[in-house]
Amino acid sequence: MTIRHHADHTEIATLHLEPDCQGRGLDSAVMAALLAERPALPVLLEILKESPALCFYARLGFRPEREQAFGWMLRLPPRA
Repeated sequence: MTIRHHADHTEIATLHLEPDCQGRGLDSAVMAALLAERPALPVLLEILKESPALCFYARLGFRPEREQAFGWMLRLPPRA
């Protein structure tokens, strides 16, 4: 997992859980902790177009910001 804190947003990259760890709430717990760090700023996250995790991020409030060659840039607005 890579997290980059910029002045105007947080960027999350390379967040992957092994398939055996998925669906047990671990992904939700990790994201809740990350999103709580800087709630006044938006969060950007890249995801592959065919990723089943797109639904997971949509449930958290992420929305597509722009389409890229192999994926989407998702954006979560500020939470505070």
